[in-house]
Amino acid sequence: MLLSAKPLSQPLDHPLRVESQAPAKLILTGEHAVLHQQAAISLPIPLYSHCLLQLTPPAQEPLSNRLQIELIDLQQTASFCWQEVTERCAQLINQYQAFLAERLSIKSVLESPFDLILLGIYHFSEHAPLPLAEMQIQIHSAIPMERGLGSSASIIVSLIKALEKATNTQLSSEDRLTLAQQIENYQHGRSSGVDTATIALQQSLFYQQGQWQAVDLGAIPQPLQAWLIDSGKAYSSTGDVVAAVAQNFTGSPIWHDFAHTTTHIQTAWQTQQTQTLLEGIQRNQALLVQIGVVPTSVDTLCQQLVKELGGAAKVCGAGSLDWQIQHATKDAPSTNIQLGAGIVLYLGEQSPKQFCQKHHLTYYPIEL
Repeated sequence: MLLSAKPLSQPLDHPLRVESQAPAKLILTGEHAVLHQQAAISLPIPLYSHCLLQLTPPAQEPLSNRLQIELIDLQQTASFCWQEVTERCAQLINQYQAFLAERLSIKSVLESPFDLILLGIYHFSEHAPLPLAEMQIQIHSAIPMERGLGSSASIIVSLIKALEKATNTQLSSEDRLTLAQQIENYQHGRSSGVDTATIALQQSLFYQQGQWQAVDLGAIPQPLQAWLIDSGKAYSSTGDVVAAVAQNFTGSPIWHDFAHTTTHIQTAWQTQQTQTLLEGIQRNQALLVQIGVVPTSVDTLCQQLVKELGGAAKVCGAGSLDWQIQHATKDAPSTNIQLGAGIVLYLGEQSPKQFCQKHHLTYYPIEL
């Protein structure tokens, strides 16, 4: 598949600098179920990715339009001409089509950390011509990667917002969400859209079958407080986890159990029923264990935490495939493999500080 180069507008005649940011997201309940026609509730949380975009007039003789991308957190920089962007994106689009045809794993679609940025720029240019200019993009994020907090969706949204400012373009909310989800598909396979919608709209959402509505949960029931506990980088990719769950549980009545639990959690939160909310969170965790996305080691840790401090704990996000982790441990029992399932949400009255220190876990207090 050969793509034609996207149009560029007239040469830029003055330097331009724009900045943007986007938050992380946390799925309170309904992960995986949202891909099986059931509801999810998601919340934006105050951890941010940042995009700095600088444009300068193109060099003369001949006019050039080079792109430089700096990924600050990864300490990586790369430079491209526009033709290279077009050719690379054509290759990535072909690879994604191979994934859709089940000829390629989603992990093999993106080969470089720069690929998602290139795709973002390329697909944005389908909505608005980019200026003929030297372009520098710096990406920095305080959101832990591969933890279920929507780090890639946040970067995508911050990039889109910066490109809108730079081109004086105002996308409709629908176009912005569609574009962000289109780009995120390359990372996660078949994005539900819940990450990009929560992050782009920066509000709590009740999300079902591609439709969303704002939801006001109110303050967390007293005397509960909330913490995020990092169980470690997810061992499995989101795309692989989603595909495995779909293969094993499509059409299963378990999704009705997820739906009931989501209603249970939402009602308990909004009516300030502390114990009922904790029971709902624990039930959600048990369902995630049942579909095989919570590693045994992580579930054991969560149970121990609740036993020692009370409260409730659940994995938030895609999780990891338990059978993959068990297989890796069996094949390499002598190696120190860091196994995890991303972020765990803990609700309780007591801080998990000492528990996390004892188990060498990073944790973050958050306001919900």
